[in-house]
Amino acid sequence: MNDGFIGKTPIVLNNIKPGKHTLTLSSSGYVTAEQEIEIINGIKEEVAVRLSKPDSRESFNRSVISELWKNEFIHQLEKSIDEYKIFWDISFERYIKTTLGINMLRKISTKMLLDKSGKWAYGEVVGEIKCEAIRYMSQNNYFLEKFEKAAVSLDHVLKCEICQEQFRPLDTHPGFYEASNGLVKCCRSCLSQCIWRMVPNIKYRELYQTKYQRENMLVDLFRLYELAQSVPPINFDQASYLFFKSAPEKNRTDLFRHVYKMRSYKDYIEMFSSWFRALVESGIIADGAIKMARGIKCLALDKHLCLSLLEKQVDDWLFFNKIEHSIEPKYPKHDIYNPNMLMRADFLVKDVFIEVWGLKGIKPYEMKIEKKRKLVKEKLLKLIEIEPQDIENLDDKLQQLLI
Repeated sequence: MNDGFIGKTPIVLNNIKPGKHTLTLSSSGYVTAEQEIEIINGIKEEVAVRLSKPDSRESFNRSVISELWKNEFIHQLEKSIDEYKIFWDISFERYIKTTLGINMLRKISTKMLLDKSGKWAYGEVVGEIKCEAIRYMSQNNYFLEKFEKAAVSLDHVLKCEICQEQFRPLDTHPGFYEASNGLVKCCRSCLSQCIWRMVPNIKYRELYQTKYQRENMLVDLFRLYELAQSVPPINFDQASYLFFKSAPEKNRTDLFRHVYKMRSYKDYIEMFSSWFRALVESGIIADGAIKMARGIKCLALDKHLCLSLLEKQVDDWLFFNKIEHSIEPKYPKHDIYNPNMLMRADFLVKDVFIEVWGLKGIKPYEMKIEKKRKLVKEKLLKLIEIEPQDIENLDDKLQQLLI
């Protein structure tokens, strides 16, 4: 109604001001109906509205998505094909989630006829938008030609850098294309062992039982860290595409080779009780700080200059999830804690400051941390704090930025 939500049926219309209004009625599984009514003082009138079933679930959902479709989506489709070739949907899906936001997608899901309901229904909405994108491309010669050229660019034979067997990049999995940052040099089978490891590598099982004891596992873990130039997440061999994608280009093939022969993260947890303890014992994390955190300057995927490898991992996560962010933002002025406005955070996403505490345990640094926390509290600012142990799963720590 024009005055907003009044209530659920049956509705008493006595409290609505006189005049013409649009009555909107909706129910799950039916097409939303609208009917114009006129409220006149002192006159009671019964209003009957019949809700109809949609012609089909597909056509009904398409009508909802068509209203949602934007010209910006077409521009993003073009960019996604340029960057990801035939695996364009990886980039496009990430763009949709970031642009519309999870909350908005969930609201849209309530208007549609979907298999799922509740907080996970937004995934089906994203799927429907991708279907609409495919329909659009199939009816557009420019996109058809562009897609064909993308496929041809991947249709050539290479020798796998791990097993030496021949393969075509065209046959790889979308996630492997992502992990290889678009430069696929290993076959699907070998990359599956690196990125989707479900069981120990049979070829090296006997070697694991004899050679790879505790000390060797720690050496392997530290070598993994050196090649990736970032702290390995707990699930590094369980679809952790960003971990491989963010590795230096010159190291990535050696990184795949190394992971192919390594024991899985589950073996590390079984041996060391926790992933964090394995990181500590390997020397990657010492005294609560990332090893070599001081004096390390490195470029993130988006070319931002980071002052530690831990900062780089956070920056890469933001870039990977297409979250706009600035580096070294200034905190607001505070007469006691920031009188000259020299105090800076590591990142800023909208109105949320992000601090990466990589040097905890050093007294001057601890004092600086405490001062920033007091400033945040007094100024009622939003702050996300990242500590070395959080690197095990940045998704959980930074998930709120996607909503």
